[in-house]
Amino acid sequence: MRLPRTVARSGSDSRRNRHKCSCVGNDFFFWQRGSTEILCEYEEVLRRRKFAFDADEIESFLGWIRSHGELVRSVPIKPTSPDPDDDKFIACALASEAEFLVTGNKRHFRESWLRGTKLVNARELIQEIVPML
Repeated sequence: MRLPRTVARSGSDSRRNRHKCSCVGNDFFFWQRGSTEILCEYEEVLRRRKFAFDADEIESFLGWIRSHGELVRSVPIKPTSPDPDDDKFIACALASEAEFLVTGNKRHFRESWLRGTKLVNARELIQEIVPML
């Protein structure tokens, strides 16, 4: 069974929602394809004091991502998003020919920028891929 290539924008506002800091892919906790820039952002977010993650837990998670995924070399793009930090997700989606870009903040993206990559939130991704299972 083949599931879609997916890139996710990181972001979380509580320890309870920490799974939102992962890149969504084959099993909702699988970094399928991403870029070094995105991985660095995940690390920075996870290390924020407000989340209170244990350093070993962070290293374990990042190690798991590195060993289970493929890093894509993103090609720089002209500034596109109203939030310049989101451009790396657009670049990664384009470079990896992702089928989905997952974000909780869709207003910073337009599908017209994504050349065929579908812009979805986590709930919409689940609705899209459950029929594939």
